[in-house]
Amino acid sequence: MRERSLGRGLWALAVAMLMLFGAAVTLAAPACVESAEAVVYPRPSGSCGDGLTYQLKDYTLTISGTGDMADCTGSADWMGESTRDVAKCLVTKVVVEEGCTSVGRLAFNEFERLTQIQLPSTLTKIGHGAFCNNTSLTSINLPAGLKSVGDMAFFGCRGLTGLQLPSGLADIGVDAFRDCENLSFDLPDSVVSIGAYAFQGAGDVVVRSALVGALVRKAKTPEKQIQRLYDGAYPEGSGQCGPDLSWRLEDRVLTVSGTGAMDDFDESGAPWAQISHDPTPQDSIRKVVVGRAAPASALSPSANSPAWSPSAFPARCDPWAAGRSSKRATASLS
Repeated sequence: MRERSLGRGLWALAVAMLMLFGAAVTLAAPACVESAEAVVYPRPSGSCGDGLTYQLKDYTLTISGTGDMADCTGSADWMGESTRDVAKCLVTKVVVEEGCTSVGRLAFNEFERLTQIQLPSTLTKIGHGAFCNNTSLTSINLPAGLKSVGDMAFFGCRGLTGLQLPSGLADIGVDAFRDCENLSFDLPDSVVSIGAYAFQGAGDVVVRSALVGALVRKAKTPEKQIQRLYDGAYPEGSGQCGPDLSWRLEDRVLTVSGTGAMDDFDESGAPWAQISHDPTPQDSIRKVVVGRAAPASALSPSANSPAWSPSAFPARCDPWAAGRSSKRATASLS
């Protein structure tokens, strides 16, 4: 009888201690669960930028205020390490209210239950790894004013299927959408920079201009992913190539006109060769018309381009003619 009474007493004490300390124990070593009757965060609110605050309630994280969001860096996370662990485990919705201008580095990375994200029209930048490895995320609406998507911003978001890049987007970082295997992209013409492997392991990448197509290829995107929806227009341009010489590239014909000697060019090449375009000028030019003398190095053909032809040059300015001297072509064509 005494033993039974003692056992009941110890059981009551254990239950009382569990009720008193159970939440702290659970939060110190959280485990992602399918549901929870009550969610308790060690720091349910606080600062996440000079003009921004956050609030954690139930399964929603809300960011309020104005300005840039702070970056998260290891143990110095803006929510505090213990709070962040619980948030990663339980948060299913993130609301960034109007006034916030950027999402900080690693702000919501590996929020494995996150399925809803609401971003403000004031947002212009998404930082490095901000939504990296959010495997439950299936769609996100990017605001029209967004200009920059950072390195690894959506890396590993394998469930992401719905995303439209805004028409004013300029910069896409390294690995930004890598391994988003169920996501295809329609790139706006506003894009001026794409980091290496930005679309590696993702779906189709639709390009509507030659310039963007060149950026996509430079970013080491596999050719099988690229869909060209432009007419393959050839590069065009004009400028100076000597004190009294000008050049014009139009309809695949490069024309050099004027008087005097042409400038010598360094390793970066002649000005027409530096036009950023897909296809490149070297692979596009089918005829060169030189009105005056020019250095052979400036007009050297592309090793891969049959478009260049020695016959395009006037006979006295043909640096590739058989038996011709290796001297720079400086003959007058008067």
